[in-house]
This record gives sequence, C-alpha cells and structure tokens, in this order.
Amino acid sequence: MSRSDKPTDLTPSGRCTNAVQPDRWQDALPRPIYQLLPKVPVPDQEWYDVYQVLPGVYAIYEPGHFQEVISFLIVGETGALLWDTGMGIAPIRPVVSALTALPLTVVNSHCHFDHVGGNWEFPQVYAYPDPVAANRAMAGYPATMLAPMLGPESLSKPLPDHFDPEGYRIRPWRMTPLQPGLCFDLGGWRLHVLHTPGHTDDSIMLWDRERQILFTGDTVYPAALYAHYGCDAYGYSRMNVYTHTMNRLSEMAPFLKVLCCSHNLPLVAPGILPRIRDAFLAVQKGTVHGLVDSEGLLRFDFEDFAIITSQK
Repeated sequence: MSRSDKPTDLTPSGRCTNAVQPDRWQDALPRPIYQLLPKVPVPDQEWYDVYQVLPGVYAIYEPGHFQEVISFLIVGETGALLWDTGMGIAPIRPVVSALTALPLTVVNSHCHFDHVGGNWEFPQVYAYPDPVAANRAMAGYPATMLAPMLGPESLSKPLPDHFDPEGYRIRPWRMTPLQPGLCFDLGGWRLHVLHTPGHTDDSIMLWDRERQILFTGDTVYPAALYAHYGCDAYGYSRMNVYTHTMNRLSEMAPFLKVLCCSHNLPLVAPGILPRIRDAFLAVQKGTVHGLVDSEGLLRFDFEDFAIITSQK
C-alpha cells in the first residue's frame, strides 16, 4: 500500500495530521495491473499515465507521486464526465481534450487537494453541498498546505519542467452543488449520485446501475482508508457514519461487477465491500487492536487495506 495520507494540517488538534508516508513506496511501482491494461498515448505531456480500463472509461493516473491518485474520464455517446481533476501538478484539461471532444461535465468525489487540483481549469465543477467543500472552493489550497507534499521522498519521477514547486497551490474554483439522486446521462451511461459520507461529509460515489459499475472516490480502495479527519482544513471523518455507509455499500456488492477506485488500483472486485464493512464494525466494537503511528494516529491493518483513526 503506497498511499498513506493527506498533507499535515496546520492545526494542533492531531486529528488532521498525516499517517506516516510508507518507506520505499516506489518499490510497488509499476503495479502489475497496469501492464495488463491498454495504455493510451497523450501527446505533449509526461506527468499522467492514461489507460483504458473499461469500454468508454479512461483512468488518468499520477504514479509520479505517492498519492497515486486516479481521475476517471467516462465517455458516452452524447457527453463525457470527468470524475475528479487530480493534484494540479500538470494541467489535466489538455489530457481530457485529447481523449474526447464531447460536452464535458466535471464532478468531484470530495474536496481533498489531490482530487481538485485541476478544478480551476473548468467553468464549473459539481460537488456535494457541504460547507467545508464550499469554503475550500472559494479559498483553494495555499502553498503552505501543499509544500510538504513535494519532497523527494514523495516522488517517483521528476516533476514537469514547467512546474514551479515553490509556487504550487490550487486556485479557487466554481463549485456547483449537486444532490443525491441526480443522474448524469451521457448517452449509454447513466451515472447516479450516491452520498457516501464517512471519509468526509461531502464524499459521493457515481453508480451506473445497468453496467453495475461503482466509482468509489476515497471511501473505498485497497489501501489505507482515512477515518481520522476533524478540522475545517480537510473536513470531518465520522466512524459511525463511515460504518453505516459501508453497510449500505456492502448490500450492493452482489449487484456490482467492478469498482473504479481513486487510488493505486483502478479496478477492484466488489467483494472488498463487505470485508471493509466488517473491518469498520470490528474497529467500532473494539474486537481488533490498532498500532499508534508516529503522528499519534491508530492504524488497523487487514489483509489488503487498513483503517486509520484518531485516538479516542
């Protein structure tokens, strides 16, 4: 699991501080799954690796940074949807334009920096109407919050030539509120919005019922799941809410073919959903024990994922 956590918050509460970035995370690269997927060449850029992971679905992957964040472009017959906009280290709009000329809708899974870095490149971005997300859209992310993310230990390849590390910030963007139940019809794709709080209050997923595909954002993926936030900088994680969300999602597992996850691996079997639900229940009931990391957070390790919480 190469991904650890978000950059250290400036507040002293301890509830928004990072888990420790794993040593030698680069050793997991290249991840074997990407050798099995068709790679799509995109001219005039070197930061993103683009793969066609499903018919009509492109993973726009950033393996050069330990976050290994993945934005997804879903292309239908009449429109396209960009699910998150990455870290903002390199422009993402030219990549999208190279893949489709269809009318584009942009949607955020939640407002953390590694998912909103290119939001400012688009005239509007749909997101769940949470106060933390709305405030972040108005403020962006300043260089003081992002500077810790650019140390050499966080990178697996050089930063783009045009990129100025000292000036790395995320500009404000125009956020358009959406509501659960909204459906984005792309022609052949009908993506329903599900509110899935727990990691943050504004976390959402997109679900194509007919295709049985779920785009999970940061609520689910096979690595460290963060349930420790508690500040205005990164929002609020709520263990009981996260557990309730996972209980709902686990009931969907028999009716899903694949999960499109936003970190590390783009395609994950839906059988992970009930296992994550059971893990959250075990953490809440105190039947498993976590280890305290150097930031004072509790880490509970399971077979192919972990849960990070604050100490209570």
